[in-house]
Amino acid sequence: MRSTYVAHVLPLDDLDAALELLAEHREAARIIAGGTDILIEMERRIRTPRVLIDITRIPGLDGITQKDGTIHLGPLVTHNQVAGSATCVQEAYPLACACWQVGAPQIRNRATVAGNLITASRQTTRSHRCGRWTPV
Repeated sequence: MRSTYVAHVLPLDDLDAALELLAEHREAARIIAGGTDILIEMERRIRTPRVLIDITRIPGLDGITQKDGTIHLGPLVTHNQVAGSATCVQEAYPLACACWQVGAPQIRNRATVAGNLITASRQTTRSHRCGRWTPV
């Protein structure tokens, strides 16, 4: 079996630099944050990026904010952050419940909500706490 080969893993602390690298490498690049889906896809050879752009060090991307009645989740917000957010529990309870039901605690601490949405990861689970089926 052929191993997955990534030519470069580029940890960055600047959003503009990340966007420039993404534009430069185009289809050969993938952004990585939690990495819970992309690493499995790479192992299974579903995706074979040559460049991984690590955005976990870019400040300000891991916040949960509310403004004018809208909750904004930054791209680095994990499932545990949503499940533990007073704002999400009070204002978006089904989302908080769904995030609580994703995987084991280790996965919830690492996996990002944005990553699951971007990769169309289907996480449908029976929520005992919420008492209904909740697709994420």
